[in-house]
Amino acid sequence: MSFSSFVFTEDLSNQPLDPQIFVVFGGTGDLARKKIFPALEQLQLQNQLPKNFVCLGIGTKNLTSEKFQETILKPDQTSLKKKIFYVQANILHDEDFTKLKSTIEHFEESFKTQGNRLFYLATAPSLFPIIVQKLKEHGLIHSLPVNGASWSRVIIEKPLGHDYNSALQLKQLLESHLDTSQIYLIDHYVGKEVIQNIPTFRFSNPLFENLWNKDHIESVHITLSEEIGIGERGAFWEETGLLRDLIQNHVMQILTLIAMEKPKTQATEDIHQKKIELLNAIRPFTMENLDTQIIRGQYGPGFVEGHAVKGYLEENHVDPKSTVETFIGARLYIDNPRWMGVPFYLKAGKRLNEKLTEVAIHFRKSESHAANQLIFRIQPNEEIALIYNSQVPNVEGTVVPTKMLFNYRANFKQHLPDAYERLIHQSMAGDKRLFVHFDESLISWKIYNPILEYWKKHPQAPYKYTAGTQGPLEVQRLFLKSNP
Repeated sequence: MSFSSFVFTEDLSNQPLDPQIFVVFGGTGDLARKKIFPALEQLQLQNQLPKNFVCLGIGTKNLTSEKFQETILKPDQTSLKKKIFYVQANILHDEDFTKLKSTIEHFEESFKTQGNRLFYLATAPSLFPIIVQKLKEHGLIHSLPVNGASWSRVIIEKPLGHDYNSALQLKQLLESHLDTSQIYLIDHYVGKEVIQNIPTFRFSNPLFENLWNKDHIESVHITLSEEIGIGERGAFWEETGLLRDLIQNHVMQILTLIAMEKPKTQATEDIHQKKIELLNAIRPFTMENLDTQIIRGQYGPGFVEGHAVKGYLEENHVDPKSTVETFIGARLYIDNPRWMGVPFYLKAGKRLNEKLTEVAIHFRKSESHAANQLIFRIQPNEEIALIYNSQVPNVEGTVVPTKMLFNYRANFKQHLPDAYERLIHQSMAGDKRLFVHFDESLISWKIYNPILEYWKKHPQAPYKYTAGTQGPLEVQRLFLKSNP
């Protein structure tokens, strides 16, 4: 396969989608209201929903379909309102699933969706096994389609477990009722335009791919910085922490796309294989001198955009003596021929000085000039920047770092899909390349599980940092020191 032929995702906008019913469990929740239904609105505007399509929102609230539509859709979405309905059901009650099956079959006949079913579990993770089990028991999950028979797919959101053992148990429970081809594990960061374009950028540009190794790259920096705090999610955060919420999933998925070897083909299996190989090559953290490899922080009171904000320990539903982290800084190594000795610096945190998600590739510098950098910026703006050295006009002998900038929205005038819009459309089409393989999540848990266990056995207060700053001062020490 030539360099120019590698495309991580195909343009599915003109590909006709199978008729299907889209069933959203947790239809009245925040995820559905803020992400899933706005994505459906955009797909409707872009004429990318199946011709024969109907959506059911499932929830426990006593609502009519009309009231539900007013809650989740903009007033001008008249055509989409005709395709979205509400079903009140308690997923813990068998009789409600019996009623749900009849309702689904009724709408399948009315909208001629040919029995194809896409289920989205936008619920608490503890309910995933229960829902899947009841879907299977009540005959709502088809066996694998043969010769054009109807299909069933289930979309599941992170977190995938709370640690390695719980993730493995979840995998086993799901796979006792579903074939792996029917399970779509979403990490919405992978659906972001810049991130899903990273493999294409690497493998379609020999200029960069030939430099993509330890001989030319000095370090890789992955940053997920947020100005916001935990809000009203204190109870959730006390059980989770930042390592589980951001590092184990989002950051590690970004890392695999940056560092994996080139897949043999663009097939889902080949892409996942290379991601798994990369994760298996990551050097394990050692519990001796752990503080020299990874540190955790916790924000205190401070100012963000000129406004006073509370510290983590003052947030609602947070233990005043909590040692849960809101910041992680880590340095890890990949022990394979391409990356041996190159440090990967990971930084993620809440209540920092800016909203920024980016990957910065630092190339090796010469004796006389500053190092070049290649930056993939995911937010707030979708950009790729190259920092190179250039002579200052009319100033002989003066060379300074200069930025060459590519902005997605400025260069591509067409609609850029939101991550959820892209991923929902991919799942409707049966394309799993942007979804996570369960083994990827398990290997990631295996990397970080010893750290979680160590912190549990040796509870220590995280390093403090003032809200609105760059994080704990100790992270600078961690990032300045390397240990290849």
